[in-house]
Amino acid sequence: MPINIRIYSVIAIVLVGLFADYIAAFYVTEPGELRDLVAFALRAAAIGIPAASWLESRINYLQASYQIKKSQLLTLSIKLFAIIPVAFICANLFGAEGVIVASVVSNLLICLVIIIVYAVTGGKIKLPSKESYLNLPSGFSIPPQDIIELSVENTGEASLTAEQVQLFCKGHKFDSVKAYKAALCMEEVLNNVIEHGFDAKEDNRPIDVRVTISEGNLIMRVRDFCHKFDITKRYEKIRGEKDITKNIGIRIIEKEALDVKYVNLAESNTLLITV
Repeated sequence: MPINIRIYSVIAIVLVGLFADYIAAFYVTEPGELRDLVAFALRAAAIGIPAASWLESRINYLQASYQIKKSQLLTLSIKLFAIIPVAFICANLFGAEGVIVASVVSNLLICLVIIIVYAVTGGKIKLPSKESYLNLPSGFSIPPQDIIELSVENTGEASLTAEQVQLFCKGHKFDSVKAYKAALCMEEVLNNVIEHGFDAKEDNRPIDVRVTISEGNLIMRVRDFCHKFDITKRYEKIRGEKDITKNIGIRIIEKEALDVKYVNLAESNTLLITV
């Protein structure tokens, strides 16, 4: 959970915990069991903010990364699979208060299950910050005219994207050699992902392309959600091979780019190429 959400959650819990009785009085003017129940519900809701916020951010991430089945499963678990049995058990044990805390308890249980599953499978549970997710430096600011953002799904769009990169370079006074190298690297990367990144039974998910200018260099970021593939490690393995016709796309990228970095983060692959 991002640090600002944690801070807001703590503040909300403390404030609602302190002033729950006063807030309940606005809704139930007469003192008694009903007002106490409303105050209890407010405190329970506040305590449940961290788990609910984390689960919501997880659902949003799964949707954004095209993991629709996982997103649907998590949503159904929150809204149906977990809360119904938890509400039944809590209601029998604690009555009306049990029904009120059922959603909080079910969310905590779901969080616990996710953490256990990731721990057992060796996965990473922590969601990245915005800067880390984009693989751009903190505070990176780009004027609108110095950036292009595209979504690519097939080889035809890959070729068009490479042409746009070349035009973008020329429009920013890069020499024709650098413009050609950038376009060539972009097309090779996109075609490699489209042709080899997905199983035959999978639908190709859009590939995110971001091209920017920083300190006189062209920076191209390509992000996909297919199988993990570290192009830099692959190049190290093939560097000494005599048959240079194999893995020619990777060889072109490594030869023409000033710098190539690969990051596998939050179930996505990101390639950062500086030309």
